Amino acid sequence: RIEDCIKISTLYKNKKHAIKISKRLNKELEVYAYASSAHINVNNIVNHKKMGVERLISYANLPKNKIYLIGDDVNDYEMLEAYNGVTITKHNKELDQLGLKSYNTLHEYIEHLLNN
Repeated sequence: RIEDCIKISTLYKNKKHAIKISKRLNKELEVYAYASSAHINVNNIVNHKKMGVERLISYANLPKNKIYLIGDDVNDYEMLEAYNGVTITKHNKELDQLGLKSYNTLHEYIEHLLNN
């Protein structure tokens, strides 16, 4: 059963084709599929990072505007877009579309948050 599967990954050769396949999988199977730098990743929908953060906010009754996140790859896109997101300097260039500030390390980002 698809509900019991956590993640499937497969290599691809053509990025545009991989993106097209990922979108079709999302639509037809109700999974969270995306093309990373080398793989098509198919996750159970509950493993979607943005949804996980939303569940945490709900469970812990946290204010959405107090959530700060850092990411580096396309599977972080929706999460970074929805919250106070930044990227690691060495990130997938697709995240550049978000226009977020970048930090060399998580430690550097935490220092910035603590000092501002």
